[in-house]
Amino acid sequence: MEERLAYIHYLYSQILYDEHDHEGALQHINFALHYRGNKFSYQCRKITYLYALKQHKVCLELVEKLLQNHEEAELYVLRARLNKLFGYITKCFYDVHKALELDPENYQASNIVEELNKSAEDCRSVAVNQALSGNLAEAINKITVSIDTNPTIAEYTVFRGTLLRQQGQYDEAIDDFMKALTKVTEDSKTYQDALRQLVLTYNDFAVECYSKGYFEEAISLLDQAIKRERNEKGFYMNRGDSFRMIGYLSFALADYQQALELDPHDWVIISRISLVHHQYGIKEYTNKRYADAEKMFHHSDNM
Repeated sequence: MEERLAYIHYLYSQILYDEHDHEGALQHINFALHYRGNKFSYQCRKITYLYALKQHKVCLELVEKLLQNHEEAELYVLRARLNKLFGYITKCFYDVHKALELDPENYQASNIVEELNKSAEDCRSVAVNQALSGNLAEAINKITVSIDTNPTIAEYTVFRGTLLRQQGQYDEAIDDFMKALTKVTEDSKTYQDALRQLVLTYNDFAVECYSKGYFEEAISLLDQAIKRERNEKGFYMNRGDSFRMIGYLSFALADYQQALELDPHDWVIISRISLVHHQYGIKEYTNKRYADAEKMFHHSDNM
């Protein structure tokens, strides 16, 4: 008897919904659920009526509850729409892709994916124009929208990292480049671009630390850069300068010599090596080791 009553209320709710009496439809589907509260089709109908009444928060809560026990493509599509409505654009992205995983032919999910992809590209175009106009802050805001809308596109993340680097926001830039490296294969151009930008950011950050007297921090950052790029003489020179400033002359000399191997005719590097020998000479002279001091001064003069 209860099942029959539930079905009657269910049918009547559909009639009222078709007549655009959404309040009445919700009332009768609640009656149906009173008798058969666990019936999936009734619960889905209630969500439809709530959506029509723009009770989106309650609607989202019910969808979340249903998804705990029912992995249905349509539920993911509905949650994607609700997440988009609430501005949870990244959640929307993952929901529609989950829907397509369950039902590759789901046209509603496909349409949402197309909308998201277009929106992401439109924001990227605006970001590029803003960057070219020198408005880096707005460019970062726009490319962030692109990343939120389609978080799988590594190029978006690399672009934002590059902008952040230009703004001197080095920690955030490094995070972006590291994320980008996980999204693509090592043989791709995007991977190489992200890696190059990463090491340059480490170097830029180190130069800033050096200018503020944070020499040990500069050394740590340059360690990261050199670990990933061993053929950049500037990195060795900068680390050598940092070592020299804290009195680690042997490490400084090793870095300068490594830089000289990469470019044997660079007189800036040669002058750095000469300077280290001179500092060694002063150190030996201060310690009254005059013969050793003389040798160091001789090395310095003959570089």
